Amino acid sequence: MVVVLISDGDNAASYEEVRQINKLNSSQVSDDVLDQHLDQAETEVEGLAHSSFLKASTPVFTDQLFNTRDLMVGKYGSIIYLDQYDFSELKTVTSLSYRSDEDCSWETFEAGQNDDYVLDLRVNALKFNSRLSPDGNQNLKVSGTYGYKYSDLPKKWKYLVALIAALKGVCYSSGGSYNTVDSHTVGGITINKGQYSQNLKSEYSNITKMIESHMKAHGIKAERTQIDII
Repeated sequence: MVVVLISDGDNAASYEEVRQINKLNSSQVSDDVLDQHLDQAETEVEGLAHSSFLKASTPVFTDQLFNTRDLMVGKYGSIIYLDQYDFSELKTVTSLSYRSDEDCSWETFEAGQNDDYVLDLRVNALKFNSRLSPDGNQNLKVSGTYGYKYSDLPKKWKYLVALIAALKGVCYSSGGSYNTVDSHTVGGITINKGQYSQNLKSEYSNITKMIESHMKAHGIKAERTQIDII
């Protein structure tokens, strides 16, 4: 039997970062449970970031279809802004093909200022050096890299992962959910609102405020999205 050991580097945030926030040790929230909380927090933050995170490499996507009807007229050609597709963290384009309508074959486009298009990461847009047909659906086929690997994850997202995982740890320790942290049962035994319970309730409130403050400070909206990244 092969045993796979989970290490402190298998998540976007570290155990230490989470435990510094909620002040809970491994006897209260084990490493195995903390891994689950971090996995869940990463998924939630990916949705808020409209992005995707991976440990070893930057996520890739293959043959994502865009609509030429969403093209805008630019100074030299057509422009398509990718934020409307939730591709707000696009890194590179590895291939791009175009067809003027659904009956035409795909034409491979070359990247470059003097070629077919350029990727402008400043405004998250593909800028074409000619006018493309504005009438088609799914007429642009794009592959590339997207999102972040853990080592490149911006601090605002990494810290938000740690905050959410910390909040989940408080709820786990109380035996309750987010909304029942002051009334809970652990192992079939009901615990009264003693000092232990009040401390957890206080930590829950503090971390909730920290999450709200962090999101407000960084302009993070509580609007999640689901993106299929291959």
